[in-house]
Amino acid sequence: MTVIESPRIFHQTLAIRLALLLLFAFGIGILLSISFVGNDAEKAALSAAIVAAVAYVVIAFAIGRTHIITTPLAIRRETILGITDLPWPEITEYRYRLLGRQRSGDGPQPERFVLTLSTVDGRRITIGPNYRNAVAMRDVVFSRVHPRMIRTVRAELDNQHPVTFGPLTLRPDGIVYKEGRPLLFSEIATIDLASPRLCIKRTGKQNEAIAIGSDRIPNVVAFIELAQEAARKKGRDLLAPVSAGS
Repeated sequence: MTVIESPRIFHQTLAIRLALLLLFAFGIGILLSISFVGNDAEKAALSAAIVAAVAYVVIAFAIGRTHIITTPLAIRRETILGITDLPWPEITEYRYRLLGRQRSGDGPQPERFVLTLSTVDGRRITIGPNYRNAVAMRDVVFSRVHPRMIRTVRAELDNQHPVTFGPLTLRPDGIVYKEGRPLLFSEIATIDLASPRLCIKRTGKQNEAIAIGSDRIPNVVAFIELAQEAARKKGRDLLAPVSAGS
């Protein structure tokens, strides 16, 4: 029996609207206090307060109407201004940056991140902590885009061809940062994406051999998975603590 995956809808959280409510309420309160002074600024302040209140309602409504839908065929963002549709095969690149975790009395919360998907013709969708169940949405995205990306790059590496990921070049025998000398897999201890930076450490060294903002590296999680795979072929296990839901 064939299982048909149902579309999933991811709505915005209330956090941004609540933050804006506090900001607008503060500003409106100041304007209203001015309006009661009784001087020439009274009418202008009252009018500005009304405009600010209407502006908040419009912005809150727009945020509430913004959501992302994932289907077996595509990912789609719907807003009051229109729809952006990215079929999975057309997503050629993503940028990913961890923002850390929020902690509460109940213990650590899911990691916060920004994930931007893009196509060759410039269409983009950004997933961030302002969406409910953002981690689940990220996992859906990676499960859809990674197999194709990894298959393509793996074929290049199997043919002994280096593959470029922005400032990094992945080779069958190691990694090159910009125009530097190759860092061979035999020299690498770990590749770590547990922070906003991708950190690569040499064996026996405390300082990173390479440390770079992860959002500067296209398809960074796919890069790490392929680097681990290439390293294992050389008898190395990088033991990278990748915090990306891959």
